[in-house]
Amino acid sequence: MRSRGGGGVRAEVLCRPGDSLATSRDSPLLRNLSPDHLACFEARIRESQRVGAADGDGGVLCPVVWDGITCWLATPQDTTVFLPCMATLNGVPYDITKNVSRVCGLGGEWRPSDYNACLPLLPEHGGVQRAAAVDNLATIHQLGFGLSAAALTIGLYIFIRLKDLRCLRNTLHINLMLTYLMVGLTWLLAASAQVIETDVGGPIFCTLFLLHLLFHVANFSWMFVEGLYLYLLVLRAFYVEKIKLRLYLLIGWGVPVAVTVLWACARVAEDIPGQEDAGGGRWKVWHLTCPWVQESTLDWLHRAPVLLVLALNTFFLTHVMLASTAPLSMSPRGVSSSTSSLEDMCGKH
Repeated sequence: MRSRGGGGVRAEVLCRPGDSLATSRDSPLLRNLSPDHLACFEARIRESQRVGAADGDGGVLCPVVWDGITCWLATPQDTTVFLPCMATLNGVPYDITKNVSRVCGLGGEWRPSDYNACLPLLPEHGGVQRAAAVDNLATIHQLGFGLSAAALTIGLYIFIRLKDLRCLRNTLHINLMLTYLMVGLTWLLAASAQVIETDVGGPIFCTLFLLHLLFHVANFSWMFVEGLYLYLLVLRAFYVEKIKLRLYLLIGWGVPVAVTVLWACARVAEDIPGQEDAGGGRWKVWHLTCPWVQESTLDWLHRAPVLLVLALNTFFLTHVMLASTAPLSMSPRGVSSSTSSLEDMCGKH
């Protein structure tokens, strides 16, 4: 429903997405869109020539936008639009008898959507629970990532600032901590970018999502480097000095970059047919959503290396633990030998 301001006069009409266009729904990109999102995309195509144009009363229109949950059709300025709340969100059912509202301000600019009236239906909590309680989960995530980023920043400063701590082992620690820090920062920035509702919001979010994936893969790569170094230090000490830092850097950063670029190129190539069918080029679609977020079998290009790292690190950890505890069952002298090995492994400070 729309309620139009000005002079205290209010007129209300039901606002629903329009009929579907004859777009190609078999294209890879459009197949990934939900029915509501696809209908919104089609409405956006229909209204693309009317953005900023005058409506029947001579006013300016806010454009068709998809806020990630609801489709908002072209609306005259200085108008409040009311639509039923979403039926489900992230698997949680919502009370569709309530309404979500959004204001089309002066100049044809949308204001943020107001979902405060949408109440999730959670039977285990005895019925309806306010959306604010669910939103607290996002706040907890943001708080956790924020505290983690602050602690990691302090740790990195200490490692980099103190010259006595500079060695190969701590250099590996620094790179691992850096990946944790960047994973948290890119997540926070990507979450903030989702509220950008202009045409640049989609590309910004896509870029941050890609960087988040890069640092996510790099995080596991540096876990592998740490596991490999520990394995060589305990069981293959002869090879520790032969492997230089540049090889560890190549594994820790080079491999994730290659994996991420390969995955991104494959996803773009998969989406190009959908972009061509929709018309208007790649960003014509990507300003509504980031197609990389959608599930795809190509995601195994970055999932498989992560699973391989976990398997290899399990192998390293098992053999290091066996090697460190084996002398304990032999003789008292083995106890000191095992302790000495662990001191060399962890460092004497």
